[in-house]
Amino acid sequence: HFEYVANSADESGDRDLRIEVSATFYDSPHMNDSQPVGSMDHLYDYEVVEVFLLGSDDRYLELEFAPKGQYLVLQLHGSGNVTKYPLDLDSFTAKIDGDKWSGSCVVPRDYLPPDLTKFNAYGIHGTDPDRHYLALSPTPYGKYTDPNFHRLDYFQAFELK
Repeated sequence: HFEYVANSADESGDRDLRIEVSATFYDSPHMNDSQPVGSMDHLYDYEVVEVFLLGSDDRYLELEFAPKGQYLVLQLHGSGNVTKYPLDLDSFTAKIDGDKWSGSCVVPRDYLPPDLTKFNAYGIHGTDPDRHYLALSPTPYGKYTDPNFHRLDYFQAFELK
C-alpha cells in the first residue's frame, strides 16, 4: 500500500510517501534475532520484500524490508547503477504475528525519484535450491535464467494522488 502523507516540516507542499507491507512470514532463511534493526547490507540474502519506485530519466529508489526490522535503501540512475547508498529510514517498523508480518515506513520526499510513475515489488524467501522469487510484475517466463530486479521495462505504471 502506498499513500502520500503531509510533511509538516516542508513548506513547499511536497509530501512524503508512506509504504505499508503485509506478507506471509516464512522465517527462511532464518535471521538471528540478535541482528540489529536498521540498515543492513546484503539484506536480499534473507527473507525480504523489495519495492522499486521509478521516475523520469531512469532514476529510481530501491527499498528492501525484512520482517525483523532491517531495511536497505538505495537511489539508482539507470538499471543497477547505484548513486546514493545507504540511505537512512528510521521510520521503518516491522511486526511478526504468527505466519504473517507487516511493516511500515515514511519515505522522505527527497529520496523519491522525480516524476514517479512506475513501480514493481518483489518477495524473496527460502534457501537454494528452494529459493523463491516473487514479482508483482514479472518478466516473461523463460526469457531470463537469473533473477534481476532491475529490469525497468517490466515495472508497472501507477498514479499516486
